[in-house]
Amino acid sequence: MTNVEKNELISVLEEIRSTKYPDVPAELIVDIVSAEFDSLDDRAKARKDAQKVIDDFLKQVSVP
Repeated sequence: MTNVEKNELISVLEEIRSTKYPDVPAELIVDIVSAEFDSLDDRAKARKDAQKVIDDFLKQVSVP
């Protein structure tokens, strides 16, 4: 996947996020895609990195 493809993917995901899931921060989507993109050759590391991004986000979220 090239940077152009990564940016296109982020753009599509942003469109979906903004219309269906506006409470999810745009930065979270970018961070997850970037974590996956940075480790394309090592799926286990990519999944671990993406999970860390999600876990870190969830630690910051407060439940009303």
